[in-house]
Amino acid sequence: MNSKENGLTVGELTIGIAVLIIAGLIWTTFNKEKNSEQSNLSREVLELTHHS
Repeated sequence: MNSKENGLTVGELTIGIAVLIIAGLIWTTFNKEKNSEQSNLSREVLELTHHS
């Protein structure tokens, strides 16, 4: 495929957008799990300090 046109093909753009969407979903899932762990830890600390 020797094309003289510059730029990306539809397939290349589709793959690029799909990679960005998947990366965003993974990032969101990772951050939700991390925030959930932090909130659980802070709840435990609050309960321990409250009972003391």
